[in-house]
Amino acid sequence: YYRRAINIYHAYRKIKKYYNNKIPDSYDDLLTLPGIGDYTASAILSIAYNKPYASIDANIKRVISRLYTIPSSKQKILVYKKYVDFFFIKYNPGIINQSLMDLGREICTTKTPKCTICPINITCISYKQNTVSLFPEKNKPKKIPFYNIVVGIVYKKNSFLISKRKKNGMLANLWELPGGKIEKNENSIQCLKREIKEETDLTIKVKKY
Repeated sequence: YYRRAINIYHAYRKIKKYYNNKIPDSYDDLLTLPGIGDYTASAILSIAYNKPYASIDANIKRVISRLYTIPSSKQKILVYKKYVDFFFIKYNPGIINQSLMDLGREICTTKTPKCTICPINITCISYKQNTVSLFPEKNKPKKIPFYNIVVGIVYKKNSFLISKRKKNGMLANLWELPGGKIEKNENSIQCLKREIKEETDLTIKVKKY
């Protein structure tokens, strides 16, 4: 979320400088703005400018997957766009994108879809075949990394030390207490001394309370 806020700020500056304070109505121009990718660009173009760009999120993927029995949510975005584009022939693109998002969020949910009240169940292949629970295929959950870390509060008189993270990577530019991952055959005190030395070139004394 911190990165999003920074991107919004830089995107605003670019819109002000190059687009006379108006959000671009071109897909290619939108992609030049910080933090904007295919999903956001397509949402802006369809909802704000009524242009036929399918904005594919997890909700729309789930709806389309069940509607047409597409086996895997890992299919390329273009596959889902092709199906959504079909609706644009007759209907407003912005309304279609928002309707499919809302349908996926409120009715065609992940665990307990409300198929009997779904407004498009008459055309839903998986509903007709009683295979809704099979779509989309469940992806194998990613293994959550686990790390032992230690941080310290380094005091000097009435002040304590905090440091700023690098510009790139996880939690970029955020402030933190010095510390890091405990390496093999290293205890927390040894890790703390090493990390602070590497990060700040300071040698510390550890006090016990």
